Amino acid sequence: MMKKVMLVCLSVLFVPTMAQASKMNLDPYFTIGATVMEAKVGSNTSASPSGYVGIGSALNWLSPHLKSEFRFGVGGQHTAFNGKVNLYASYLLKPSLALTQQWDIYALLGMTTMGVSVGTTDSSDTGLSYGLGLAYHIPNESLSIQGEWMQYHKSSDASTTSISGMDISGGSMALVFEYY
Repeated sequence: MMKKVMLVCLSVLFVPTMAQASKMNLDPYFTIGATVMEAKVGSNTSASPSGYVGIGSALNWLSPHLKSEFRFGVGGQHTAFNGKVNLYASYLLKPSLALTQQWDIYALLGMTTMGVSVGTTDSSDTGLSYGLGLAYHIPNESLSIQGEWMQYHKSSDASTTSISGMDISGGSMALVFEYY
């Protein structure tokens, strides 16, 4: 099911070409990031490197300070639950506030679908995701560097055998190429 959802989202995002999107005043952008993803199950905590790619668009018709973003990432091994985060997809709104011409602070709010393997059992879940970030826009370039913290999944019960018992968060650094 998760693979079908991701395939539909990716196909919808890539239907308009980047040039057409720019003419429609969508101001598309592309992100590549590295994350240290932390998993907490009960009192056990472990961290693992992971990465993601993202594609987004400014929502100028609503607000010049609002973007939407789709991220697709891979997780890593976690000793906290003797398993790994396989894949995840996040669908996010990204409101921002300009501090200076180069610096922005932003929030992230949306949903994340995450697949986890524990032993020979694969589980997936979709839940609320949120985070905060800081972006530095390189002067006279369409590049920015972002640092952020993100809560991908929050535990909903005390289970240690399924994703519902896990807190998964991460800190990341990303390069963003804006196409406008």
